[in-house]
Amino acid sequence: MNYFTKNRMMIIAVVILVILNIITISMLWFPRHMRTPAHHSTKIKKQPNVERYLERQLKLSSEQINDFKKLRADHFRESRELIGEIQELKQKMFTHLSSGHDNEAEVDDITRALGQKQAALELATYNHFKALWEICDDTQKKRFDKVIHTVMRRMHDAHGPQRRQRRSR
Repeated sequence: MNYFTKNRMMIIAVVILVILNIITISMLWFPRHMRTPAHHSTKIKKQPNVERYLERQLKLSSEQINDFKKLRADHFRESRELIGEIQELKQKMFTHLSSGHDNEAEVDDITRALGQKQAALELATYNHFKALWEICDDTQKKRFDKVIHTVMRRMHDAHGPQRRQRRSR
């Protein structure tokens, strides 16, 4: 190897090392939340979308899909109201705790009201799925009966305590 070939190889090696150093420093310098980890994007794809899942499993027609979207909008509007009322009652209950005057009768009244609101929320969910069942034809109703338990489990997993535990890890 002559002198010029050695120098060219040395220059190429130095340039590659400088580029690698810049990449390493930038990864350390930028906050983690600015980078999207590879496993994160695959998890997003795997998260269940109940609406699309039901549309595919039940093989809903375009008219049924439109009806289902209207049902969902109505259901979410009603649910949001109930969830807001439940949150207000919980705040009221814990305000009693921090206020220093612990009136057990008032707390009992609040917990009863909480139970009624929660029952109304569960009934609204039931009625929502009942309305979906009613727009299905006989073949779709048979499929619905098979997939509803999977849907409920997915909804619970997405909104239940298990999801909160996964977030805290």
